[in-house]
Amino acid sequence: MINDPVYKKSYEQFAYTIDFVDKLPASVSLASGTGTAKDITDDSTYDALLLSTTATVSATNCTLGITGGTAGHDYVVTYKAQASDGVPTKVQEEILVRVRD
Repeated sequence: MINDPVYKKSYEQFAYTIDFVDKLPASVSLASGTGTAKDITDDSTYDALLLSTTATVSATNCTLGITGGTAGHDYVVTYKAQASDGVPTKVQEEILVRVRD
């Protein structure tokens, strides 16, 4: 399920965090995370929207840096993270990024 859209201008750059607390077992934190971006305007991979495809994780939070993009285009950014439990638990969430200048 895609969360509410995030609007940005093509020049803007910022960190966006997803909190996976509701998807993780109690007392479990994240060990690692990654991100990918897809331009849904033309159905192409567009990881240039991300400062890095390796996310920063802290407790139950997974953070990616979002930058650039083409005005008028919409992107789906997918966050994937793995928990520090022995299972290992894996979680995923998407956001819609709309670039409007």
